[in-house]
Parts: sequence; C-alpha cells; structure tokens
Amino acid sequence: TKDAFEADDCKSQPGTSWKDRLGCLDSDDDGTSDLSDSCPFDPEQFELFKNYLKFKHDQSEMNGMNYSDYKKMMEAPGVETKIYEYYYKKELVACVISDFLDDSISMVYSFYSKEILKNSLGKYMILDHFELAKNLNKNYVYLGYWVEGCNKMDYKSKFNSSEVLINNKWQHHLI
Repeated sequence: TKDAFEADDCKSQPGTSWKDRLGCLDSDDDGTSDLSDSCPFDPEQFELFKNYLKFKHDQSEMNGMNYSDYKKMMEAPGVETKIYEYYYKKELVACVISDFLDDSISMVYSFYSKEILKNSLGKYMILDHFELAKNLNKNYVYLGYWVEGCNKMDYKSKFNSSEVLINNKWQHHLI
C-alpha cells in the first residue's frame, strides 16, 4: 500500500505472518509463516488428537488443551521433531510425534482413532519406528515413560528388549 514501510513477502497470497516473512499465510496465527513453521495448523490432525483424548483420557487435564498447547509438544528447543501420520483407506487414523536425537528416536506422543483400536495400531507404530530407526542408523527407540502397574502404559511391557532408567542408569529389564 501507499503508506507501507516493508515489502510483503507473499504478494500472491495474503497472510498475517511477521516473525520470519512479512504477510505470508500463518494458519495458526503464531507469527511464523506456514512455509517455515515446524507445525502449521492441521485441523484434521488436531481433531484426531482431541478425539483420542476424549476416549482414552477422559478425566485428564489434557482435554483442556488448545492448539497452542498441542503445538508446544512439537517445539522442544534444539530438537528436530516430526509428526508421522498413518492412513487407512485414505483417512487419517493415527499420528506419532517423534523427536530425532543423535543416536535415537523418541516417540513423544501417539494418538489414534477409536474406530481402529482392534487393529493394534499402537504396536504397529512402534514397530514402524523400529524400522525407521534402523533405516536412519539410529541405535535406540524410546517409547517414553512407563509406569509400572499403569494399564494404559502396559503395551510397552510387551517389547522384551526394553531398558528402564533405574537410579540414573539404563538397565535391561524384563518387564
């Protein structure tokens, strides 16, 4: 415009970004353009996440999470984070938020559709990450926290090659 002081970086598509590029599409209104955003707003993915929380963790404080809270799960400083999506018949049925470290992949959080529960999708995603780690020459896949006696985390005990951190030391542990 006539009184503008800075050029618009995305003239063909209006937007509100201002952190990295001026005036580009910023679908989650965090100031970073979708072109540079590690986690641009994905309504289908976020809806799957919210539905998962409702059926799996109904009484959890996590049910109050908004998109900004969800996005923070993917923004650990100094860590490369990716979201892996899984489809069945062209429908998004699961996601895994994964951190990529020097020698390992850490499965930060996984969520999936209630309708596909009977297919052991959670276990499949773990096995898929084992294969991914192998292909990327990573030595370890971290399944995340395990709390002994917690039924919702019991699936982790089915992998007999687990190591558990006990007194700040990793130990092979048959769960």
